[in-house]
Amino acid sequence: LTDLELLTKRNWCVDYIVYQNQEYIPYTLSDQIQIRLVGTCLEKINFETTGHINFPGFNSPRINGKWKLVNNVIKISEIDTLDFLLERKYEYEINQKELIMSSDSLTIYCSNLMGRYY
Repeated sequence: LTDLELLTKRNWCVDYIVYQNQEYIPYTLSDQIQIRLVGTCLEKINFETTGHINFPGFNSPRINGKWKLVNNVIKISEIDTLDFLLERKYEYEINQKELIMSSDSLTIYCSNLMGRYY
């Protein structure tokens, strides 16, 4: 699989981010009451083939923007909330199980929901 296929075809879960050496865990605020099962992921990051990206919230609703893959860099733009945090160019490492996106002061750690469907 190419990196593009891994990004768009796999289900990625944001485990945590490190911003200016502090760890933060995403927590999306939702209108529904959520019962969180062990081992499920509600904090998904979706790389859509259309160029749309959808991040989990950080004590906020989900966050939307645009993404593209250029010269092995993931470029995030047009973010609707927390743009100061997320709008960056990221170098990344990806395999079947994990995705790590890093820029100067922010690193996003994601893991793959292997073969699970929600």
